[in-house]
Amino acid sequence: MNFVERVLLLRDSSDIKTFTLSCDVLRDASHVSAWISAAVRRNVQQLYIGLYDFRKPFSLPHSLFTCMTLRELELEMPFLEELELQNCNWVNLKVVSISAPKLLSIRIVEDREDQNDENGCQVMISGVSLNYFRYVGEFYNEYHVHNSPSLVEASVLARIVQTMDGSGLTQQPKKPKLNEERDAVDRNIKCLHNLPEEILRYILSLLPTKDAIRTSVLCKRWEYLWTSIPNLDFNGFELAKRKQFMNFVERVLLLRDSSDIKTFTLYCHVLRDASHVSAWISAAVRRNVQQLYIRLYNFREPFSLPHSLFTCMTLTELQLEMPCILKLPPTICFTNLKTLSLSRVTFAKEHSTEKLFSGLPVLEDLELENCNWVNLKVVSISAPKLLSIRIDEDSENQNDENGCKVMISGVSLRYFGYLGEFYNEYHVHNSPSLVEASVFASWFGERKRKMAHHMYMLLTGFSSVKKLTLAFCAVELLTYAVEVVELLPHMPIFNNLEYLSLEELLVNLNSVALLKILQKSPRLKTMVFSEGIGLSSDYERNDRILDPVPPCFLSQLNCIKVYDYEGDEEELSAVKILLKNAVVLDKMGIGLSSDYERNDRILDPVPPCFLSQLNCIKVYDYEGDEEELSAVKILLKNAVVLDKMVISCSHRSVKDLEKLKKVHEQLLKLPRGSKHCELVFDLNLS
Repeated sequence: MNFVERVLLLRDSSDIKTFTLSCDVLRDASHVSAWISAAVRRNVQQLYIGLYDFRKPFSLPHSLFTCMTLRELELEMPFLEELELQNCNWVNLKVVSISAPKLLSIRIVEDREDQNDENGCQVMISGVSLNYFRYVGEFYNEYHVHNSPSLVEASVLARIVQTMDGSGLTQQPKKPKLNEERDAVDRNIKCLHNLPEEILRYILSLLPTKDAIRTSVLCKRWEYLWTSIPNLDFNGFELAKRKQFMNFVERVLLLRDSSDIKTFTLYCHVLRDASHVSAWISAAVRRNVQQLYIRLYNFREPFSLPHSLFTCMTLTELQLEMPCILKLPPTICFTNLKTLSLSRVTFAKEHSTEKLFSGLPVLEDLELENCNWVNLKVVSISAPKLLSIRIDEDSENQNDENGCKVMISGVSLRYFGYLGEFYNEYHVHNSPSLVEASVFASWFGERKRKMAHHMYMLLTGFSSVKKLTLAFCAVELLTYAVEVVELLPHMPIFNNLEYLSLEELLVNLNSVALLKILQKSPRLKTMVFSEGIGLSSDYERNDRILDPVPPCFLSQLNCIKVYDYEGDEEELSAVKILLKNAVVLDKMGIGLSSDYERNDRILDPVPPCFLSQLNCIKVYDYEGDEEELSAVKILLKNAVVLDKMVISCSHRSVKDLEKLKKVHEQLLKLPRGSKHCELVFDLNLS
């Protein structure tokens, strides 16, 4: 079984001249039928079939009986009991004999398609055990039943065709009238049936593979449409249906025609079927696959990806997830691969891994997720057209003793992203086009010094970036090792850095590492504190925060955004320091914490002017988001002598009338501390 299926799956798309199959069918009827179909689809000319020992009902594939290339057929089935021939085409045959010693019944149905009296065939039927014969059709072929003494029942339904005034009139048995619902279904099916074949194939390409194959029962025209769908997806993670899944994949691949595969998705457990899984992937490669998505788990035996995958000329995207050793062949060259994602693989050897990452001449996007470098000490990743690289690693099976030094370079590299715990050391070099980078890291106990060193070495490769996103804990790492603190004065200058975003944790403005980064960023224009801002517990004794003032604060920094603001004393002090020192600042945005409604400390105590003097508030560039509405609510609530508040909408918001209406209604419902306050809603249409 395995041998036949591997041969047929791995075979190229050339024609088959002679196909010989002699075997016991047992309970593998679907497999045997699929093998014969595969031969028919390869334009077989000579077919010799001997089938024995049937343990379940068996049907020869319908495509066999409409095969236009078949010149010789020998069929030996001594145990055959039932035979059905439906809409078969005998156009290439003049005489054929059907004989089986145990044949009990035969049913023949034929339509008019591709039939005429000139190419009719004489079909000789005999069987000593034959007791039932049925025929439905128009007698384009000549059928003879002889030497069948046991025949006790026969049925003949003939469609009568008359010629009248040059047009054919077919008289068929009357059909019972269907109800309206059935009529509507029939009309819809007819509409689908009349669509051009290209459109039908496109419709099928949008369906999941299982659903696309189910359409084969709709009508004869749809029977084999699915065999050319460009996208195949197989998900076999349900172990309870393992055998059903295996049979399904192999039948689909065997019955499919020779057209190209665009997308091939395979998610499954490998178990002890490594050869099958490898053969499936090989079949996709041989069909010129363009996008390949592979997720393999639960290996019970050694597994290797087929060597042909690593020299596939048509592959443009490869996603590979499998928690096992990635065994690489001697030759690797992905000539058209633009996107590569490797997840949970363990790299085996430095030499083969180097060959992998150097055999990607047009690669643009690389993603490495939770990969294991335990067998490597140093490896280089270099691709001339690489635009972005993302590295995500967890602590599973990692330790500092087996860490690897990963050297990354690319003259076209524009983005670098890292998320992990720095078990490996990453260096970015010779990448003058790098404009954006993000680093998210966390630290644990004794590893702080090692992580700090790796963090510092990574930052040294970011001198050209314009946009930098850092988890604040990644910044704080730099202060946790004595040897790294000594390196801080040598921090590279970020000459092009214009945008700095600090995320994940509340930022201590007096962080030594943060202040050093600011000192080394002379062109910084925008600074974002995504999770809030504050000062460490000893901030009151530190009067030298931002002293000396970073150069960017004096000449470039024009926008500061602070989110998750709750208004406590430390936050207010940090904001005060920023406002005091950013002498060219144009805008500071303050986003309130999501739990602002539970925070009663905002404007507490209420400033005296709110209680006796403040009579006019103007808000410009209002868009009506949740934070803005909350801020306006606080102002209206506390300004008890307010006469007028003017809300001027942003130019962007005036384009959405429905949103404006909603914003206006929200503002009118806000409670006001002043009974005489007039709320003016300015649409800013000028």
